[in-house]
Amino acid sequence: MIFFMSSISRGIVVTGANGFVGKNLRNFLHKNKIKVLGVSRKNFRKHASEVKIISTNLLEPKLQTKLKNYDALIHLIGIGRQSSKSTFEEINLNLTKNVIKACKNAGIKKLSLSVVLVFLEATSQIILFQNTRLNAK
Repeated sequence: MIFFMSSISRGIVVTGANGFVGKNLRNFLHKNKIKVLGVSRKNFRKHASEVKIISTNLLEPKLQTKLKNYDALIHLIGIGRQSSKSTFEEINLNLTKNVIKACKNAGIKKLSLSVVLVFLEATSQIILFQNTRLNAK
């Protein structure tokens, strides 16, 4: 994470800001005086210096306008179990595609995706490279 933050001057967007990892990441960034835009589908408590957006559509214009003020995005939204309301394809694939599209539109060049870990077994023993192939079910 430190190498990622060394070139951050305008701040970091965190999707899934209300989840376990999102909350802890936002706390870490706040302690290190990094500007944060937290994005979640549910309301959450924010730090005084943080910008908060409640949204389920990462391509909506109000969010796109705000994204232009940040250097990087850390995408923490993903599901490990499907339901009739949320499928792997809908959340882990299509939502991630929208995140990438939103970053392109906003000129964000640094993007970290955690959703790929949902597809892996024994993730602590696997090293992912740019061309690692995943077998999603």
